[in-house]
Amino acid sequence: MLSALLTTVNQDPVVNVRINAVDALRAFGSSPMMRTAIVQSISKQTSSSVQIALLDLLVDLKERAAAPELRALVADEKVDPAVREHTKWRWGNCNEKHDLGWDVGSGTCLDAGVRPAIGREVE
Repeated sequence: MLSALLTTVNQDPVVNVRINAVDALRAFGSSPMMRTAIVQSISKQTSSSVQIALLDLLVDLKERAAAPELRALVADEKVDPAVREHTKWRWGNCNEKHDLGWDVGSGTCLDAGVRPAIGREVE
C-alpha cells in the first residue's frame, strides 16, 4: 500500500489524485521509508499544490531531515513564489514551536497570525 501511494504521488498525471495520495500517506507517518521518499519527492513535483501538500505533511510530522531540501526550495528562484512563501511560513512557525534545527533567518518567518500567500489553513 505504501509503495502504491508513493508511486501515485510521484507519477499520477492528475494533481487531485496526487494530493489525495499525500493525505493518505499520513497513516504511514512513522515509516522512515515514507518520510525519506516524501522529502525526496517535494522538489521533483511539477504542481505547486502537491509541493504544498507534501510540505504540510513534512511539517506536521516534524521531519528534521527535510530541512536541507526545504532550504533549497526556498532559495530556488524557479519555484512558485507561493510555495516559497508557504515553506518559509510553515517551516518557520513549526521550527519556533518545536526547535527543528532550521534557522529561517531574519525576516523569513511570518507571524503566526498571518495567512500564507496561497491561503491554506494551518492548525
